[in-house]
Amino acid sequence: MTELLTTNIYLQILMAFGFGLICYAVNAYCFKPGKSLLLSSILLPPVVCVALMAVNGSIGASIAVLGVFGLVRFRSLPGTGQDLICVLYAMVMGLLAAGGVALSIIVSACLLSAIVVGSALWLNHRPEEMEIHIVVPEDDPAENEYMQILRTFGKQVRMERIKTAGMGTLYELTYRFVLKPKASRTQLLGEVRSRNGNLAVTLFEKAGLESF
Repeated sequence: MTELLTTNIYLQILMAFGFGLICYAVNAYCFKPGKSLLLSSILLPPVVCVALMAVNGSIGASIAVLGVFGLVRFRSLPGTGQDLICVLYAMVMGLLAAGGVALSIIVSACLLSAIVVGSALWLNHRPEEMEIHIVVPEDDPAENEYMQILRTFGKQVRMERIKTAGMGTLYELTYRFVLKPKASRTQLLGEVRSRNGNLAVTLFEKAGLESF
């Protein structure tokens, strides 16, 4: 009996690692998060699985563990909705690994299909919004001129905020917009730098950060 129980525990932990690899592949393909979150996708399922086996399958304790693990990622850093899905998906996979083998495989396959189909239908067809920070001289902010430049390369342009920089000698203008399909990022940044006198311009996008 003890050998059978030990075998089941090893099988569940091994299955949790397998679920972790699945989480890594799904999150990398659908959401393209950072390396830290991808590593968490691999390690969280076995960690949650072991934690649930340690509380002897108590439903109340399982829910508490799921809530605690889900909140750790967002305790100090703000997270996006996609980050939340990645974390909770890994949590649920760890919960499934601690349960029955057959049910775990069926439910995990349903979750995997739902996430892949949902991301394909929504994320891939949603226009990618970009954010640009433009540092300008205090005596020549020219907010409307930068708005016109951005409208040449993008659409849905809107100003987010204006704040002082450089001990009050500069302004930092923040705009959000959707880049047009054939627009060039380098040409956009060149136009902006020509207008603001080669002061700092920072362009944020989904894939990362371009600073010039």
